[in-house]
Amino acid sequence: MNRNIHRFFTVPNIIWGLDSVEKCLSSEIKAMKIKRVMIVTDKNIVKVGIAGAVASYLKEGNVEFCIY
Repeated sequence: MNRNIHRFFTVPNIIWGLDSVEKCLSSEIKAMKIKRVMIVTDKNIVKVGIAGAVASYLKEGNVEFCIY
């Protein structure tokens, strides 16, 4: 492959809206047949509770995850 050619892959769907993470995250992960999820975050996102909220939605949906 030419060194000047790059490729970027992204998810096939973007879902947004009020409570979309809470309502859709686990089911979308399962639909994509993903077995485990890694949440990559920083101390401020943890501090304000966003990482914990995402983790709780994954836990409620029985999705295996770790936080890094």
